[in-house]
Amino acid sequence: MPEDSLPSMWSYTITVLVLWNPGLVAGTIEEVTNQVRSIKSNYKYERRDGTNASTASLEKHYDEESLVCYPNGWGAADGNTVQEGVEYLKNDVAGKPTNGPGPGNCGRVSCSYNNAIWWCNDNTESKTLDSFREIGLAAEEIYNRCWMSAVASNSGFENLCAGQMFMKDKWNVIVRDAKLSLQL
Repeated sequence: MPEDSLPSMWSYTITVLVLWNPGLVAGTIEEVTNQVRSIKSNYKYERRDGTNASTASLEKHYDEESLVCYPNGWGAADGNTVQEGVEYLKNDVAGKPTNGPGPGNCGRVSCSYNNAIWWCNDNTESKTLDSFREIGLAAEEIYNRCWMSAVASNSGFENLCAGQMFMKDKWNVIVRDAKLSLQL
């Protein structure tokens, strides 16, 4: 992805019962949920069945050496906020994420408080994953292996993390700050 370009906006096809048919909404998972709730205020997302994607399935997708912590001087994300995004992707999001042809086609799947989780497709064709849980598991591994504790401005400590994990089948996950556009 060129350094001066922004990643494309994600779009999801979801079924909202008030519409009686699938509708197209765009944005991060959090933005999509807010859009749906503006249509149907009592909307609750379906909790996905976590039996299809496990940590073991993640381990077969990547090599230990494929994880890079703090590449290219990236800004760190707040670890606590990243964990919220991880849990959301692992447990609360149904469906199969699809990303257009790459290489370097990245889309932000979680973003809050200037912290982001991205997934990128490095294949020359579109890539569909089995579940958002796969992205969440990779982001969790980045958090677990790339975290550090730093002195915060309020004299306390904060947990920080940033990293990128590459999968054998040519896709990757990025965890970092979201203050600027994604520059690889």
